[in-house]
Amino acid sequence: MRIDKLSLLNFRCFRQLDITFDEHITILVAPNGAGKTAVLDAIRLALFPFIRGFDASLYVKDKSLAIRTEDVRLVFRSEALNMEMSSPAMITATGEWESGKTATWMLDKRGEQPPHEDKTAAQLTRWGEQLQTLVREEHNLQQVELPLMLYLGTARLWYQERYEAQPTEQRLDNSAFSRLSGYDDCLSATSNYKQFEQWYSWLWLSYREHQITQLESPSAKLKEGVRVQRMKEAIQAIQQAINCLTQEVTG
Repeated sequence: MRIDKLSLLNFRCFRQLDITFDEHITILVAPNGAGKTAVLDAIRLALFPFIRGFDASLYVKDKSLAIRTEDVRLVFRSEALNMEMSSPAMITATGEWESGKTATWMLDKRGEQPPHEDKTAAQLTRWGEQLQTLVREEHNLQQVELPLMLYLGTARLWYQERYEAQPTEQRLDNSAFSRLSGYDDCLSATSNYKQFEQWYSWLWLSYREHQITQLESPSAKLKEGVRVQRMKEAIQAIQQAINCLTQEVTG
């Protein structure tokens, strides 16, 4: 899944903006206050109909993943010396999803009225629901490809979940074991270090328990199954990322 084109009308600072995205990577370069974050937030809103198809959307902390009144562009009226909303505010996205299907969907808000979306956006939600059903289908032996989605807003540097330095035993609820848990807070503008801490603590302790079992029972010759191997690969990937960031400083 990807977004190839985005059109904004009366959204934030933009009267009208049409922007296309490269298939691999797009870098936005502009002075402060020129609207880079507005473009990223518009993409976030355009993707939420898909995320809404998953149970993860029930736990989204930011319940305002739709065009809000404060997102509607304001225009100065010189004759009355006041600001008025320039309505409607509209986000139109064109992209590829559902096995190469290209579609265009639209979100809009007219004045103080509730936000609205078209039928194609609703189809995007149904596609998410279908993927969730396939992932949870007990007898489905085919690998289900889930689109990778992550919004890293600038607010992640300043607003975080409360962090406790004292290590504690981490217990995960059943949802954390699902592939679908990757969509939890994926479009949130703030970071959630506590969620990562809980997952990594569980991952590390589970892998250590396997290693201890091997040391205590060498005659058993326990083999690393697929689950244990994936644990090992995940730990190594995180360690490698940390080493890349700290090697120059720590040696």
